[in-house]
Amino acid sequence: TGHYQAVRDGSMRIDVYIGEERVFTEALLDGDAWSMQQGEITGTPITEEEAQILWRGVLGNLYAMQEWSDHGVVVNARGPEALDGEDFWIIDITHVDGFQDRYYLDIETFLIARQRSDHSLHPAVDPTVQRFETRYSDYREVDGIMFAFREEKYDMDTGERAQLITIQSREFNGVNDHTAFEQPQ
Repeated sequence: TGHYQAVRDGSMRIDVYIGEERVFTEALLDGDAWSMQQGEITGTPITEEEAQILWRGVLGNLYAMQEWSDHGVVVNARGPEALDGEDFWIIDITHVDGFQDRYYLDIETFLIARQRSDHSLHPAVDPTVQRFETRYSDYREVDGIMFAFREEKYDMDTGERAQLITIQSREFNGVNDHTAFEQPQ
């Protein structure tokens, strides 16, 4: 189970638990990123590459796609194009660090149906870059905004599911204490 919190100034933190025990933490504050392994009580700085990944998560979780260009992201739209017998609007994204994503938007709802990119699942654990497709579903409205509550990531070379994320809840304006993002010393 994970608990993710983030604010639009770019700060974020995710704590991962097995049962009641915290087994991993990653955070970003003012561009500096750190992590903390199971049993540790002090954080350790992580790489710039990992910090960029965390920032892309903040961007994707807290900003509408039309706001991304305000943060240096290049957004190119085209379509409709067919994929697996369905038509989608295509949105190609190039982030400031050069990372590229391709989003497939439902042609009628404009909700993100799929996303493809080449990356590692977690570069600190295994830096092997793979081709992934994430499929978004179970859209629900939260405070007037539609969010996918289910994300399934598939290895495009093997067809096997590599990751499943099921969102239990979303809350806005729930971060009142920014000290949570600070690296424990």
